[in-house]
Amino acid sequence: MSKLRVPFDRAVGLALEIKNRLDSGCKRIEVAGSLRRRKPHVGDLELVAIPLPHGELFTQRCPDEDLDALLSRLISDGVLHNPQLCGPKYRKYESARLAGLFLDLFLCDVETWGVLFAIRTGPAAYSKRLVTPTSKGGLLRNDLKVHRGRVWEPLDGIARLGSLAEGEWRALPTREERDFLELCGGWREPERRGGGQ
Repeated sequence: MSKLRVPFDRAVGLALEIKNRLDSGCKRIEVAGSLRRRKPHVGDLELVAIPLPHGELFTQRCPDEDLDALLSRLISDGVLHNPQLCGPKYRKYESARLAGLFLDLFLCDVETWGVLFAIRTGPAAYSKRLVTPTSKGGLLRNDLKVHRGRVWEPLDGIARLGSLAEGEWRALPTREERDFLELCGGWREPERRGGGQ
């Protein structure tokens, strides 16, 4: 069965509407995936967001601006329907306007934004290379590891095999996509990100 492909212009309009309507419930939200790479046809809508915490101090937020409430409003307004997954890091909904087109909403925090936004921009083969060391054909510096959305460096400068042992590794700041990509050979415009590059 072939996956639905929607022209860029139709898909980006819907993605931007959803992004704008969810914005007040997020510290940050951006379009990712094939839309960000400006592909002529897309198979899904991908957004990456940092939700505002429930009851965050020092905000003038109304309770109805909570991300879950905003998503519920998109359903009641006939923009989305048929929730597929509703976890703490990932939500999936079907578009009520373009049947067969799904919204993938990836949720993260400030510390994991840079890695997640780069990976979710894709494409898949390029994203895999971002988390693979150069010694294994990837783009990531050999002395680093990516684990749970963070980039880790050994404290003594010597990379070890195996899991990340507490006290032996430190997380590098990758709050922006550019910070992460600098550890992977440098910035590349989303439109120029291909699997073999």
